[in-house]
Amino acid sequence: MTRTGLFIAWVLALGLISVGCWGNDGSAVNTEDRISQKADENQMNPQPRDKVQQGGKLVWPSSVPSNFNYGQIDGPNFDGALMINAVMPILFTFDASGTPSYDPDYLAGEPELVESPKQVVTYRLNPKAIWYDGTSITAADFIAQWKALNGTNPALQTASNTGYNQIESVVQGVDKFEVVVTFKTPFADWKSLFWPLYPASTNTDPKVFNSAWKGRFLTSGGPFK
Repeated sequence: MTRTGLFIAWVLALGLISVGCWGNDGSAVNTEDRISQKADENQMNPQPRDKVQQGGKLVWPSSVPSNFNYGQIDGPNFDGALMINAVMPILFTFDASGTPSYDPDYLAGEPELVESPKQVVTYRLNPKAIWYDGTSITAADFIAQWKALNGTNPALQTASNTGYNQIESVVQGVDKFEVVVTFKTPFADWKSLFWPLYPASTNTDPKVFNSAWKGRFLTSGGPFK
């Protein structure tokens, strides 16, 4: 199971344990009596953008992780993942039932998947997608992330190489907004890769990769800060 799968499974399991086993007074309760929400519905109150008040302050109910580079060995952390998901590029979002869909803020369409003779995934990036400093998100960022996380550079203290070590090549397609990923061996969970995406400028220097994200974000996927 990938890091993404483990993260989702852990959250679901924790929710069922904490909500379904004990009442507010500490007594045991029946899970079925406590869970009225359908499995494919979110427990939230979505509102259209024009009804959301401008301004305000978000207070994050968690601790600050030691490293905001999720690919670094100190990066995989529940609290950190929540914050990273809020500001870094996430190519796919998941609905309440766990079904992924591409994020049009970063991808121009559903990636093309070819499974024979080799598994090849072609991403078409949204040309308007930018990093916080205004530079475009391009194929170079995907290439650098693959090289950083495939396990070939021992100077990079990576948390996991799963999936990336099954990739044969990541290259630019017809232009800088097309990414072609070719796998050595099939990887069914390919949508979990390049999550979250980091800029090439922070994935090439070991010092930056290992230490520069400690306690702070170096950039974000757009206007978020």
